[in-house]
Amino acid sequence: MSSAATQEPSYGVPGRRKGSVHLETFLSVVLIVWLIVGTFTHDLVFRTFAGMLPGFVALAAASALVALRNGLALRGDGPYPALYIFTGAGAFALVLSFLGYPDIGGLPRSDRFIIRQAYFLVLLPVTLMAGFVFWRRLYPWLYEFSARYFVPLSLAIMLGDLISAYYFGDPLFREINGYSKFANKLTLYFIFLFIFMARITHPRRYSRFFPFVLITVYLAATKLLTYGSLFQASTGLLFAFYLLIALLLRNRPILFAQVFLLVLACVIGIVVVGTVSPELFSADKNAVWRFTNWRSNFQTLHETGYLGIGFGTPYFPITTQDLENALTIFKRGSEPWSGKTEIYDLVYLRAQHNSFVNMFFRTGLAGGLSFLAFNLILLTGLMRKISQIASHNLPHLQTAYVLLVAGITQAMLHVGLETPRFLIVYALTVALVLLLTWHLKSEAEHRHAR
Repeated sequence: MSSAATQEPSYGVPGRRKGSVHLETFLSVVLIVWLIVGTFTHDLVFRTFAGMLPGFVALAAASALVALRNGLALRGDGPYPALYIFTGAGAFALVLSFLGYPDIGGLPRSDRFIIRQAYFLVLLPVTLMAGFVFWRRLYPWLYEFSARYFVPLSLAIMLGDLISAYYFGDPLFREINGYSKFANKLTLYFIFLFIFMARITHPRRYSRFFPFVLITVYLAATKLLTYGSLFQASTGLLFAFYLLIALLLRNRPILFAQVFLLVLACVIGIVVVGTVSPELFSADKNAVWRFTNWRSNFQTLHETGYLGIGFGTPYFPITTQDLENALTIFKRGSEPWSGKTEIYDLVYLRAQHNSFVNMFFRTGLAGGLSFLAFNLILLTGLMRKISQIASHNLPHLQTAYVLLVAGITQAMLHVGLETPRFLIVYALTVALVLLLTWHLKSEAEHRHAR
């Protein structure tokens, strides 16, 4: 970034204390270490209270620092109004859930899952604010470090993915799905996209094509060995395609942004067609299962008068008599809930692999549309900046753009905001976009004032 683009926003508070800077840096380092450790320890961190605690404390402390400086003033420009409407719709759905509404006949409801399903209403804004601290303190260093040491970093990720899958992966998962995984792919995608973009967009003449060759070789190896998390799923192949687009079009910023938007539009189109007509994808059992559930979610949305079903119900609109059957379908012999049909976690906490569908299903038409608008405003706004801004800021805008497109893709095709680890990664991406936009706007105003 330029000096103006990297200067820290004051949030209305004159002066800076050195101790505060050190505290923010420390909290940011805690977050990145926690995410990396959590990536390669799987359930031990992301599915236990003790494992989640360090991350939650760091996020809460960092967001508190932002709130203290900001005075809790709310911005009214850009995507912020859509975010406020989304949060308000979610809060309204949460209140109705505690009151037992809307009541759809035969749809089971459990009060103990209400908060566990609605946690994102609090964690999303908290993580967004913490993300401002994270990127202010670590972005310049992370960008330079990732560009310079891309090869050893990527090899470490690849080996960690392969080794953990080979030694700690679930054998039954490999038997059912044809491959073994262990490391958390959501965080792996985020890290890999960031270090790749830092490498290929860096002004220094580092080798640019070799990183993609290295990734392609690894992609092929994971497919042949059937071990590893990074590129086994369909989203992994899409992300590899995103890397290729970024590599080929990095010096053509307008076309770069347009092609990414076109690919994302195609993905959205397939999702919409599949949701309307799941039978078109009957050859793929996994795809037709998801599309059928998404259509059922929208049918339930209609039954609620477009208020949404709220929280405390299963992610899939099944009736009470179907609940036991659903549990037996999802059970796996090596998992903790095996044989315990009284534990409803699988159907109450297993997301339907599409956060956009889930927001319509849970928070109604207002919540779903505002969440969709929030993402689209971020995306199109960043696209406009790429076409307008000076070249010295392009690498950072392009990096944020790829991360955002990948995050939206992930939220559309896999587990999203319903899972803390993905919500944190998604919110960090959004925070980077918002912070870059803020800096660039401040830079433009400063130039105009002169």
